[in-house]
Amino acid sequence: MDELQKEELQELHEQEEQKKQFTVTDSAQADWVLRKLSALDAEDNENQKTYDKNRERIDNWLAKVKQSTQDSREYLTRLLTDYAVAQRTENPKFKINTPNGKVTFRKQQPKWIYDDDKLVESLQSADASNLLRIKQVPDKKKLKQVVTVTDKGQVVTSDGALLDGVRVEPLPEKVVIKPE
Repeated sequence: MDELQKEELQELHEQEEQKKQFTVTDSAQADWVLRKLSALDAEDNENQKTYDKNRERIDNWLAKVKQSTQDSREYLTRLLTDYAVAQRTENPKFKINTPNGKVTFRKQQPKWIYDDDKLVESLQSADASNLLRIKQVPDKKKLKQVVTVTDKGQVVTSDGALLDGVRVEPLPEKVVIKPE
């Protein structure tokens, strides 16, 4: 942020303190407002840089602390798992239930690992295309080129067929302000 922008912000803060009701009535005043917006953008950028610098430092600290606790967590979990598995071989119904937590066993479903391309080829060659799904989606880009939109926002094909599932909502003009 340069000195001119700092002065613009100081002037803006003084104006805000006076709580004046200000209305833009000509191009010079609009230019003044744009200068103030530019100065505010510069201040936001400075604040963002400060935030990013501190966030990186804090994130690094947190990652270091979490790694330490994660290493301890993995070690303790491994100790408990080894004990529970050893006890489970002796007693198939073994479990631990204490005021500080539980250790139980849970069956898991087998994991299916797919290579979609190979599987599709295999299903096609095995004449099992009933196990294939064909996904149909509208080509929205092409649709916009070949249809007409009515005043009510309805979409009509070149044949005059009204399409369900699509409508066009007109939007008002948007004011775009770009301070330099």
